[in-house]
Amino acid sequence: MSSPPHRSPTSSRHRGRVAAGLKVSSKFALCLPHVAIFGGGPVHIPGSADDVETVTDHLSRTRLLQNPRNSAYYVDVAGIAVNGARVALPDGALALSSQGQGGVALSSMTPYTALRPDIYRAVLAAFDAAMAGLPRVSQAPKPLERCFNLTVMNQMGTWTGSLPVAVDLMLADGKNWTFTSLSAMHEVVPQTLCFAFVEMGAGTAAAYAVPDSPAVVVGGHHMENNLLEFDHKMGVLRGVRGREGGWGKA
Repeated sequence: MSSPPHRSPTSSRHRGRVAAGLKVSSKFALCLPHVAIFGGGPVHIPGSADDVETVTDHLSRTRLLQNPRNSAYYVDVAGIAVNGARVALPDGALALSSQGQGGVALSSMTPYTALRPDIYRAVLAAFDAAMAGLPRVSQAPKPLERCFNLTVMNQMGTWTGSLPVAVDLMLADGKNWTFTSLSAMHEVVPQTLCFAFVEMGAGTAAAYAVPDSPAVVVGGHHMENNLLEFDHKMGVLRGVRGREGGWGKA
């Protein structure tokens, strides 16, 4: 990782200091890459009869977890699925322990979602099965590993929005945080489309090895174009589904 979770702008300590300084409520709304609102909104978008809709009135919610070792935001994730099929992971692979190890953290400073090697390999295998038959490129730009030739895919009649892949973070309360093909993949260089998840470890931009390393770090790419409201007082994270994925029922 490019930065430890507790140094992320989405950390509870950072947000708390800003909220106190501005004398606003203990909420923080984020919609990367352009919007950050201290105090939690309300957030409006065009669309209603009055040409404005209060989006923050319609957010799904899930529980935020606290790590005793740092001030990063963690969410309670029970599993990961690719195209609706749950990926086989060891019991407790995504859990945050009472000692502050593991868990699923959020960090806007990490470019791509980073997974511990055992988790990453299992997810990548499921992704490969879903993308079988599509043209790969021989060398992927680091730290990404699995990339495809978009020119040939277009010639085959396959475009990004129709790719047969979606990745779900299966939240413990029964909802899914879904990354559709528009966010599960990323065109990092022209005509090269890559699986936008990386393996934690030395030699990658996601390198991070300390006692409180998360099992998964949801990075900025997968937080983009999703409205997220961090409510520190209530201990919940609220979110809304966007065109590139988002929250919904399992």
